[in-house]
Amino acid sequence: MTILAEKNQEIAVVLSSATSRVISSLLGRDVESSKKSILFSEDPLRLDTEWVLSVVYLIASEPFCVVRYHSEELVNMLKEMAGESQAPVDTALIAEVSNQISTIVGEALADELKIPHENLQTIVCDDAKIVPNPPFVSIAMDVDLKDQKTLQLAVDLPQEIAQKAGLLEENTTPPVENVSSSQSQEKNQETTTRPAAFTPMNPTNFAVGSSSFEIVHHVPMHIRAVLGRASLPLRDVVGMQVGTVFELEKVLNEPIDLYVNNVLIASGDVVVVEDKYAVKIRIVHTSSTSHS
Repeated sequence: MTILAEKNQEIAVVLSSATSRVISSLLGRDVESSKKSILFSEDPLRLDTEWVLSVVYLIASEPFCVVRYHSEELVNMLKEMAGESQAPVDTALIAEVSNQISTIVGEALADELKIPHENLQTIVCDDAKIVPNPPFVSIAMDVDLKDQKTLQLAVDLPQEIAQKAGLLEENTTPPVENVSSSQSQEKNQETTTRPAAFTPMNPTNFAVGSSSFEIVHHVPMHIRAVLGRASLPLRDVVGMQVGTVFELEKVLNEPIDLYVNNVLIASGDVVVVEDKYAVKIRIVHTSSTSHS
């Protein structure tokens, strides 16, 4: 495979800008990010203590990219954020911050490649089974945190994603093969083909009735009741503790939303049945196309 330098340089600029923007917001001061290298790598990504890996998904189970952070340098940055240079850093905070940065990087990359990212998710990888397989286009960057401190990170795009994005092209020169004359003759022989024969059939007219769905009547469906949402700066999320109060966007007495498979199906009021919360349906969205 051949890396298309010009397109990759454009992507590297976009990723550097997004990285600088989100880390500047976290630290409350300007930082600069710069590209260090762009490589086509066939080496597997290592899951070890040296690097924190955050996998970005646009579609469930299909990795869009991996963002890797040098773990020691990431921890030092988090200590600076907390203002406690000697205190240990909680693993939950490492996961939260790396996922926040990876989300911004993933969104910037998807925007540049004109790919929808409404369902983008990031997961800090602690299981080798979810690490994408090589090869990758790897864009390595250095973030200058000032005071001689640096954060090394890299964005790895699986080959399939890189090809769709126009970052790679296949080599046009075929590999030289060392074959015997008999093998060459076998390759040059014309292959005999014939059309596939199928038995003619007519489409079935399905009669939709209650019995048609009987076999799925007992399939469990997970319903999600959403009280409300809020958008908070990462600094406020990191600073949460027992007793913290934050507002949701819904007003008092406004119905909560019910979702099945991320599709809005109904809205209702929160009530109490015996000793459990329940929802009394107020509106049924029979033709809803809303997602969450």
